[in-house]
Amino acid sequence: MPGTTITFEQAEEYLYHLTPGKVELGLERLRRVLKVLGDPHLELPCILVAGTNGKGTVVTALASVLAERYRVGAFVKPHLVSLVERVQVDRRPISRHLFAELTDRVRRAVAEAGVHLTYFEQTFLIALLGFLTEEVELAVFEVGLGGRLDATNAMEPVVSVITTVDLDHTHLLGETVEEIAREKAGIMRPNAPVVVGRLPDAALAVVRQQAHRLGCEVHQVGHELDLIGYDPDRMVVRFFLAEDQGEVDPLTTPMCALYQLEDLAVVLRTLKVMRQVGIPTTRKDVVRGMRRAFIAGRFDLRFVGGQPVLFDAAHNPSGARALAESLIWFCRENRWPSPEGRLELLFGCQATKDPRAMLAELAGLVRRVYPIEIQVLSPAPKEEIAQAARELGLEVEVTGGWQEALERALMSSEGELPVVVCGSIYYLGQIYRRLGLDPFPMDGA
Repeated sequence: MPGTTITFEQAEEYLYHLTPGKVELGLERLRRVLKVLGDPHLELPCILVAGTNGKGTVVTALASVLAERYRVGAFVKPHLVSLVERVQVDRRPISRHLFAELTDRVRRAVAEAGVHLTYFEQTFLIALLGFLTEEVELAVFEVGLGGRLDATNAMEPVVSVITTVDLDHTHLLGETVEEIAREKAGIMRPNAPVVVGRLPDAALAVVRQQAHRLGCEVHQVGHELDLIGYDPDRMVVRFFLAEDQGEVDPLTTPMCALYQLEDLAVVLRTLKVMRQVGIPTTRKDVVRGMRRAFIAGRFDLRFVGGQPVLFDAAHNPSGARALAESLIWFCRENRWPSPEGRLELLFGCQATKDPRAMLAELAGLVRRVYPIEIQVLSPAPKEEIAQAARELGLEVEVTGGWQEALERALMSSEGELPVVVCGSIYYLGQIYRRLGLDPFPMDGA
C-alpha cells in the first residue's frame, strides 16, 4: 500500500467533521463505495453482534477468546480516548499510522463514488480494510444501530448474535419491542445460525419468525456458566463452565458486573455454535481468553487520587437497571456496606435520552446527584438533569464542571463505596482523556 498522504491528526479532523452521532440508515451509498474498493467485505469471515445493550462486552470477550487460536479483528464503538480503539487486532488497536493511511484510502474511495458516508460508515470501512491489511482470519463486528440498515450489515456473517432487545433509539428503530427486534433480526442470513440472549418473549417471537423464513437455526442462551463469586484480592470474577466435570480450575475474568456475566453467557453459547460451523476453540482458549478480556467504561473500577470511582456506559433505562443490580451485588461480594441511599453519582446524558427514566432506576442507591454537561454531540442541560433528580426526591449539587463535581463527590463519598459516573459513554471518553486513564490497562498476561 502506498505511503499515507495525511497524518493521524488530519485523519481525526476529517472524520470528526463528518459529525459523529449523525445517522443515515441504508446500505446503497455504502455499497457504491465498497464497489470502488473492490468489494472487500466479501473476503472476510465474520460474526455480527447486534443488541440494545451488551454488544461491546460480547464483541470484546468473543474476540479475546478467538484470539487465542486465530488472528482476529474486533470492530467496537464508540472509542473512549482515541479513534484507533475502534479497530483492534488480537486485543490491541491498530497503529495511528495505519489508521491514517486507511482513512485516506476510504476518503478517496468515497470521493470517487460520488456519495456521502457518515462518520460511522467510514470508520466501519477503515476497520474492514484494516483487518484485511493485518491479514486477520476472522473478525467480530459490533453493529452500530439496529441492524437491518446498519453499515456493518454489508458483511456476510457466518454467525449472527442478538444480545438484548429493549426500547432505545425509538425515533429511528420503532416504538415497540417488536419493531426494534425486527430491525435487529435483519442481520440474520439464510441458513446461518443465530445466537440470542435472554430476549423478551415478544422480541424472541419476531426473531424466531424471521429465522424460520430464512432457514436459520436459533440458539438461545441457557445454562452456560456457574458463578462462584468475586475475588476482591485479584479483582476478578470466578466461574465454571456449565459442562465442566471433575477436577478443573475455575475460569476468571476482569469483567465484574452481573450484566456482563449475562453477556459472557452469550459469548459461551456463540463459541459452541462456531464450533459447529468449523471455527473451533478449546477450554484452554476460553480460560486464557476470558482472563484477558476487558472493556473500559463498562463497570470499570478505577482509582482517582487513591479513591474508587466506578465508570459505566449505562445510557438507557435498562442499562441503568442492570448497573444498579450489579452495584448491589458487587458491594456485597466486596463485603462493603450496602450502597442503598449512599452513593455519590455523577450523571450526564445526551439530549435524546430521558434522564428521569434512567435516574429512577438508580434512585434507591443514590444519596446525591451531581449533574454534568460536557460538550460532546448534543448534551442534555445540567438543569434538566437536576430537575429530573429533584422530582425523584434526590439531593442535587450543581457544580461548575465535571472536574469540580468529581472533587466534591470524592470528598463526600462514604468509606470504601465508589463514586459512580454514568449516563453517556461519550462523556466517559472525555473524562478518561483528562484523567489520563488507559482504556487498555490489562497487561495481556
